[in-house]
Amino acid sequence: MAKLFNIKVNGNPYLVEVEEIVPAAPGRQTYTPQEVEAASFQPRVVQGAVTAPMNGVVSKVLCSPGDQVQVGQAIMIVEAMKMENEVAADKAGIVQEIRVTPGQSVAPGDILAVIA
Repeated sequence: MAKLFNIKVNGNPYLVEVEEIVPAAPGRQTYTPQEVEAASFQPRVVQGAVTAPMNGVVSKVLCSPGDQVQVGQAIMIVEAMKMENEVAADKAGIVQEIRVTPGQSVAPGDILAVIA
């Protein structure tokens, strides 16, 4: 059975329809909204992470794991609103991971690469 809910996300109101897929089992633990929020939305800190500065699509990856990069060196291009934006290394080091591929959509704060 579907239920309608009014929710707000970042201050914007939305009307959503939610359908229960699995009925609650007897003795199932319930949580307060505060407990769910605390458990679900803890940011994970990744040392050396280079993050997306805006919503966009990765158009080019300019480095690979193992590459040496310098502060300010462009490591990828993110296209947003028909403009190409360089994402630069914020520290010198060796690229440990590339977490995105060309054509992938990203949101602000998404980890693009890790430099150590």
